[in-house]
Amino acid sequence: MQALTDDNSPPHARAMAPVTLLLLLTPLSLGSPDPAATPSPTVGELAPVQDEFNDKLKDAGDDPKLLWELYGWSMEDKKREKYAKRVLLKLIKVDPEHGEARAALGHLRFEEQWFESEKALDAHKKKRAKELGLVEWKGAWVEPADLPYLRNGFVKDRLGRWTDPEVQKKLDEGWVQQDLVWVAPADKEKVAQGLWKCGDKWLSLAEANEFHSYLGAPWVIPQGKATAWSFADRATALRALEIANKAYLDTSKATGTNLELPIPFVLTRDQEQFLKFCDGDPFFDHPLLDPRALSSQMRAAFTDLWFDFDAGVYRGMGATFWDPAVENADNFAIHDIRMAYGLSFMEHIDPATKAIEVVLADKRKEVDQRFAQDRITDRKLPEWIHWGVASYTGRWFIDTSVGPGGKPSWAPEWSAENIKTKGGLDPLGTILDCVLLADDANMGKLVNEVGLLVAYCVDGKSVEVTQAWNAVFAALRSGGDVERSVTALRKLLLQSESAIRAFAKL
Repeated sequence: MQALTDDNSPPHARAMAPVTLLLLLTPLSLGSPDPAATPSPTVGELAPVQDEFNDKLKDAGDDPKLLWELYGWSMEDKKREKYAKRVLLKLIKVDPEHGEARAALGHLRFEEQWFESEKALDAHKKKRAKELGLVEWKGAWVEPADLPYLRNGFVKDRLGRWTDPEVQKKLDEGWVQQDLVWVAPADKEKVAQGLWKCGDKWLSLAEANEFHSYLGAPWVIPQGKATAWSFADRATALRALEIANKAYLDTSKATGTNLELPIPFVLTRDQEQFLKFCDGDPFFDHPLLDPRALSSQMRAAFTDLWFDFDAGVYRGMGATFWDPAVENADNFAIHDIRMAYGLSFMEHIDPATKAIEVVLADKRKEVDQRFAQDRITDRKLPEWIHWGVASYTGRWFIDTSVGPGGKPSWAPEWSAENIKTKGGLDPLGTILDCVLLADDANMGKLVNEVGLLVAYCVDGKSVEVTQAWNAVFAALRSGGDVERSVTALRKLLLQSESAIRAFAKL
């Protein structure tokens, strides 16, 4: 029908169209018309309207004011409404920034551009966000570095610093913090007396150490870049925190990542409690946390299955033990705490977000070994990098705290010697493809070897390899193609075996 009455049709066609169409399209009626029915405008009735519209459109020309008035005229009568969009489209062609016309068309403005729909705008935002290296968080696009703070409910204050709004509120009201426990203004005096809030009781330090020695009731002590979830005595936990804060310097150096939030780790009283904590203890209604049983061979492990469903959070973190009464325990603690902290740090910057959210949304009270596998699959970095950074932090770090005459490289030299005594360096492909399993007698050595690879990437003085290593974490921070960066790094490492052996003197 439109084609028969188009502006470009010859004059005789425009004149004949209404009669012809009425003869062809109007059915014969054998009965009386329904007086209640509201007849639609016929083609014959619309023809004069179209002629009038065409004349007005021609008169308006390219004048935005006249075109906008023509749009208003079109909307005044149902017979003319169908021409309204045609006017608007011409108007924004003449004046692309005509806001009223754009709004009438349902267009949206963003970053000095107009978009025809929410869908088009969302597609643009997604493309733009990826170009800027942003990631999605609850419907908004944010810097990847902001995710740890947002996950913890932090907001930025007026100076642009991350802060916990609940913490600031309590401080303003006169509350004080004892570790992470909030003490009401009325109980400040008890804190001054050296007492500790344990549940609903105030206990002496000795009593508090006893209270926190049982599974389910750890000390939770924040200090600097670390938080100790400790079943060990408070004095031991504070010493562990000193080690953990030194470990932060190495995890930050290795990954090029600086964090303001303290990284948590677990410290148990001794190896027996460590194994109960990881394997589960029905007596304390404590579930299995280490489904791969890596704690059976390692002095530090990761608590893959640790969910706090009451709080609605995932608490997976590195765990270890320290019993000062055992001979040489202090020497081992330096490596064990660093390793546990390194595992927690890597979980913090490369979490299995989707797998965790699925479990939390399901609100399952039991989590099986499938989640441990889902967690590995969901992460962006491979197993060798997660454990490699932890191993580097625990065994291959350069000790800058040694005094005069000391040897800063004592830890890497000791670790390299350990590889020698256990048969020498495994093929690089085997190391890079490692998946740690408790029944693998070579597991401890593999953990040492992935630490060596990270040490070579960070401290090996190969410009090409170090650049490839840094590119992996740059992609992780920016939301870029991490897999591609990891593949490029792997290729370089496989070509660098002789240089890696020379670096470790193997």
